[in-house]
This record gives sequence, C-alpha cells and structure tokens, in this order.
Amino acid sequence: MNRMNHISHITGYLKIVAMILGTSTIGAAVSACGQADGADSTPPPQLDNVRKVRVETMIVTPREFSEKVQVTGVVDARRDVTISAEAGGRVVEIVELGAAVTQGSVIARFDERLLKSQLEAAEASYQLAEDTFRRQKALYEDSVISALEYESVLSRRDQATAALEQARKMYSDTRLTSPISGRVEERFVEQGELVGTGSPVVRVVDTRRVKVRSGVPERYAAEIAEGARAWIRLPAAGVESESRLTFVGRVVDAKSRTFPVEVELENPSAHLKPEMVVDVSIERRSLENALVIPQTALVRDDLGTGLYVVKDDGDQRVATRRTVVTGPSFDGMVVIESGVQGGEEVVIVGQSNLTDGNSVEVVGQVEGSD
Repeated sequence: MNRMNHISHITGYLKIVAMILGTSTIGAAVSACGQADGADSTPPPQLDNVRKVRVETMIVTPREFSEKVQVTGVVDARRDVTISAEAGGRVVEIVELGAAVTQGSVIARFDERLLKSQLEAAEASYQLAEDTFRRQKALYEDSVISALEYESVLSRRDQATAALEQARKMYSDTRLTSPISGRVEERFVEQGELVGTGSPVVRVVDTRRVKVRSGVPERYAAEIAEGARAWIRLPAAGVESESRLTFVGRVVDAKSRTFPVEVELENPSAHLKPEMVVDVSIERRSLENALVIPQTALVRDDLGTGLYVVKDDGDQRVATRRTVVTGPSFDGMVVIESGVQGGEEVVIVGQSNLTDGNSVEVVGQVEGSD
C-alpha cells in the first residue's frame, strides 16, 4: 500500500513540473510573436555607408576664347641674299664663314692691279680731253674754229668721261660689299680662286626678323584676313610668340587646295632658323565672355553630352549631371553654349566614376580663367 502511495506521489510531481515548463514555453512563444508584430521592437542602429567620390573641380568664369585654325609653317629669313661677283678676277680676300657684317662693308676683294692701271689710263685720257675741250671752246666762242670742229672736241670729251666712269665702276667692283646687315652663312669661293662675272661668292642672312610661310585650307578663305592674330610655337626650342598675318594670298594652290599666308616676327635670340617647321595657330574669331572648360570634363552617354555640377546639399556636396550644348574648341578646351552658368562648380577630374546624385569630396579646385 505504501509503495502504491509513493508512486502516486511521484506521478503527481511530474505533472506539476510539466505544467510549469509548458507555461514557460507558451510565454516565450507569445513574447516572440509580440516582437514579430512590432509591439515593442527597437530598430537596430544604422551605419553611415554613403560613398563619397573624390573629384577635382573648376569654377566656370566668363573669359575670352579664340577659335583658331591649326596649320604647319616653315621659317624663312626676311632678308636672305646671295652676293655675286660683278667683275671677274682672282679672290685675294674674303670674309670668314659665320662673320657678322654690316650693310656696305667689304666681304670680298679681287685682284685690282689690272683694273687700277686701266683706271689711271682712263683718268689721264679724260684730263687731256677736258683740257682740249676748254681751249677749243674759247676759240669757238671767238669764232676762230668752226662749229663742226667744236662738236668733234665735245664728243671726244664726252667719250673720255664715259670711259672714266666705266673704269671707276670696274675698279670699285673689285671690292664686293654686302647690301644688308647679317651673318655670312655660306662661302661659294675660297681665297685664291679665279671667278667670273656673275659667279656667286657669299650668302648673307639676316635672322633678326623672320617670316613664317604656311598654307591654310580653302574652306577658311572667307574667315582669314591680313592682320589676324597668329601664334607661332616651336616646343623643342621653347619658342612661343604672338604676331599678326602680314600677307594672305588670294590664289588657291590647285594641288594642296590651300592659300598662302605669312607672319613676320622678331627673332632676337635666333632660335628660329630658316627652314625650321613650326606650329601656327591663326585666329578665326574671338568670343567674349565665353564659358570654357577642359574637353576631358565632358561625359558622353545615352543622354548625350553632359558634365557634372557640384552643389551643396545640407552638410554634404552632391554631383548633378547636366546635359550641355558645346561650341568651338581648341587646344583641349571647349566652349559651353548652354547648360552651365558662370560661377558654377564643374567636375573636371573623377567624373567617370560619378552617377547623378553621388556625394563627392572635392580634393582640388581651379579657377576657370587659369
């Protein structure tokens, strides 16, 4: 009997424990359901994962922009002369190669002995003819000699005068002078050589002022005129100079379909040398108050040609895409005709990593007139 009571007591205890555990499980389930329904839920903390793109920008400011035509030119000396012998003879003296000469200075001298003798004989003949003429003239005025005799004496005097002038000229031609100031660039003969009349002797070049010859495509014929601004550049020699067109041809070359132009400019340093090839930029037109940006700042996609403008949005900076209309371009810069206003900040580096509305970090900025 006692055994049966003991078993009954244990069974009752286990039922009580089971009831307690069941109640706890139901409470946990009810609590979980309450959280799922949002009754007492607390949202987890949100992390700031907004990505900022690093960019460089430019403040767009109105400026002058020159639309130009880019061509190639060849340098030519403005004054380049080859001096030839006016009288033949043996060269007894000649200026050194590379020597600087002035206008009128002697650059070569020929053997003058024969011509000097001829000059002295011509001077004597002229003096005799002049004395005879003066005596015969007095006799003619006194009617001692006839008019025919007087005309004969006058003719002999005139012939002697002409012979003397010729002898003087031939003698002076034994000294060859330079018609310009410059530098001796070539010698065609050497001392001791025998040269004939008309033979080239020395080439003198003046490079203190040079001209650049070029050809412009015929499609620009109506836009290019004398006086237009032109820029000459030779990067290898560090030359960059501004001048104006001094000549614009009116005839188009049938083969190249270009018309000739020339630019003159000072060359005191002699960095520009004849036959050098240089870059020539000729102004087609000049735009005032143009909005100019680097061409690399443009983006091209399905929406067309655009760029990114940076604006403040609260405590951050945001890039907004703008569709723009471009105008003329030159030397890596392009005019924006619409889509951007002066004073706005445009992305010029890093735009390829942007989409509309991105937050940005500006790490560098330049002015639009730089």
